[in-house]
Amino acid sequence: MATQEEQKKELAKRYSYEFAYWLPKMQSFPTEEREHCDRSAGYETDTIHVFKLEDGNYAVVTESGCSCYGADEAEIEVFSKEEEAIQLYEKWEHEHNDSSYGEECSCGKHKKTEATR
Repeated sequence: MATQEEQKKELAKRYSYEFAYWLPKMQSFPTEEREHCDRSAGYETDTIHVFKLEDGNYAVVTESGCSCYGADEAEIEVFSKEEEAIQLYEKWEHEHNDSSYGEECSCGKHKKTEATR
């Protein structure tokens, strides 16, 4: 089992680009990714993460939009209790459990073609 320091290094490596934007909003470094769900399809980004933070809080990061979406557009909520973060995660997961999601890009610039379906 990886130590907390090893987990932090792995997260920093995996999310190096995103953390540049997310850390100021999180106000503490993530030590563990508790939950992750990716419902992205076609040209739509639709992802949620729950991170445990060094300060004992929990950050929920949602990324939604066109594939031209940037990490600086993520919505981040910080909770003092893990249960609150997990409730938001489960609500999001339930609301985004639609197999037809992502047929066309929300920005209108990208359309699925037969080749990309």
